[in-house]
Amino acid sequence: MDRICNILKSRKGTAMVIVMGVMSVVMIISTLVISLFTNNLKLAKHQELKTQAYYLALSGVDLGMSSLLKLDAEENRLLDVFRWDSLANPDMEDDLANKPELTDVLTIGDGTVYLTITPINTGSRREVRIHANAVLNGSGVSNQLTLIVDTENPYLYRWD
Repeated sequence: MDRICNILKSRKGTAMVIVMGVMSVVMIISTLVISLFTNNLKLAKHQELKTQAYYLALSGVDLGMSSLLKLDAEENRLLDVFRWDSLANPDMEDDLANKPELTDVLTIGDGTVYLTITPINTGSRREVRIHANAVLNGSGVSNQLTLIVDTENPYLYRWD
């Protein structure tokens, strides 16, 4: 140990070089740690925005589903409009061509939901696709959800 101290004492400026080297290493490690924290913060913020967009799209699907199931003054539901009327039109594909596609733009909180309700044929069944594309205003982060609902039994549904 004394030998190292003697070598360091005999060379002027050696201590400064060592201090500069240690400071450089500390600065590099500090920069890396700050960079990691900053990136982690950005990822967490983006994930938060994606989650908000997801729930915004889910709200859009819920609003679409509730509008399909809501009874009007004559006790009819909008969902009934999309059903296959096999008596009036025996061909399911021709019947589908006469069914409307509904679109709406909803503003919910800090976001916009583009809602589309479309009738589709799946095999021998008529279903309705509720598609919500949610965009958070300001950030542009978006998320999409699609729910497929059976027209005969709205309790039969699946996420697509």
